[in-house]
Amino acid sequence: MNALIDAIGDRNAGQYIATLGMAAMLSYLGLFTVLRRIVFTGVALTQLAAAGVATSFFIADGAIFPLALRQFAGTYGSVLGSLGMSIAGAFGLAARGRVRRLSPDAFVGIVFVTASAIAVLAVWKSARGLAELRDILAGEVLLSRPDELFLLWIGLVVVAIVHGKKRREFWLVSFDPEFASSLGQKVWRLELLFLGSLAVAIALSLRAAGLMLVFAFLLLPPLSGLNLARRLAGAGILAAASGLTVSLVGFLIAFRGNLPVAPTIVICAVLLHLLSLPTWRPWRSLLALLVLLGGLAAIAVGAYVFPMPGAQGAGFGAAHNHGPPIGPQGPTRDQLKDAALARLTGETDAELRLEAARALEDLQDSRATEALARALLDEDPRVREAVARALLALKPQFQPARSLARMRTAADPETRMVAALGQVAMEKPEGVEGLISCLADEDTPALACEDFILPTLARLAGRDFAFDPFADAAEKTAALDDLRAWWRAVGPGFRFPGGR
Repeated sequence: MNALIDAIGDRNAGQYIATLGMAAMLSYLGLFTVLRRIVFTGVALTQLAAAGVATSFFIADGAIFPLALRQFAGTYGSVLGSLGMSIAGAFGLAARGRVRRLSPDAFVGIVFVTASAIAVLAVWKSARGLAELRDILAGEVLLSRPDELFLLWIGLVVVAIVHGKKRREFWLVSFDPEFASSLGQKVWRLELLFLGSLAVAIALSLRAAGLMLVFAFLLLPPLSGLNLARRLAGAGILAAASGLTVSLVGFLIAFRGNLPVAPTIVICAVLLHLLSLPTWRPWRSLLALLVLLGGLAAIAVGAYVFPMPGAQGAGFGAAHNHGPPIGPQGPTRDQLKDAALARLTGETDAELRLEAARALEDLQDSRATEALARALLDEDPRVREAVARALLALKPQFQPARSLARMRTAADPETRMVAALGQVAMEKPEGVEGLISCLADEDTPALACEDFILPTLARLAGRDFAFDPFADAAEKTAALDDLRAWWRAVGPGFRFPGGR
């Protein structure tokens, strides 16, 4: 447990606390979907949110769109796209019962397959490739950006307020809509409000955690809570506690085993559900008690690592008070990583930068992705080679390619070029497409084309291309056509020279 607190406190406190918020809220909302037997509706809304994110990628990477729109889509599109698609889906799903000659289940199925197809096609036609779709589906909460977590908390608070005011009406409509209608309740409006709140929670959680973890929270903790509880009120508490418990255990196992967090939490949720299946009553009572204690422990850990200004000693924010190491233990891995990053980006001595790049190859960290990518522009070729090895060595669970894909949508042309070079260093084919796009971009500095992009493409192709950044438009267009023809011919089966 101490190792978990240390790991969370160093850099992942916000992500851990956000996971607890998602676990509690989605588990509570999932109880409605399970009891109302509309679990597939939750799946459809989740897939719609994923389609919205994928559409934002398509716009951000699409050369046919104005640059201002592409930059806006790259910055805000994923959030707005997921919210827009999921909320629009909520309106459509709320009205599914009014569609004649089409059963509600069939309508939900059509929405699901349509959203799935849109997600695949949009990502396919973007510059990021299907690897980005895999990231949307699998997700990794540790890579969530602060702005994503901020919007997530706003959405969860709004959803909590809505359900705090309408909780009784939602329960009544869920169990007996005809009785609710006889009492004067606007059943359709309440159902739309519930689906809208569900869509908001799903859309914002998707960007922070991925489709797999979001759907797992909607399904597995509610089932565990229903298995363990004797009454409905207890089921709600135990569902939320189950979500919190598996989050704590999942984080602990992931850090101890160097595993990705999201799928680890999902497996923990599956195991808890299997343990909660109807069996010997004393065992269920004991398991329910353990789940409640686990939920309290998860909250206690979150309170311990939560950054509180001015907190000293143990307790709130203590895990963030990392002073100089005392005693024989020496510097921690995170202190070594921070020192290596500082040397790589701030040292004037090439030997020290080379040492830092080699250290980062051993001390892998997702935070190093952007700094390493920028170091690919280092003036010393030995440093550039060491940086490329460090990028290639980054473990898949860190999902560094996702960080580079985000950089590809930046407004700064140098950042876009750096991201493409980083993808090439990691042997990602979308990096080659990115370099060609940089050549076609008039904002890319001519010297950068000559010094970095063209030599890289020549090394990959095994031949030079007649592209001159100082030539007239017709000559550059002809050279770009040659480049694109080469890539169309070799792209599907391209293998990086000396690659894995």
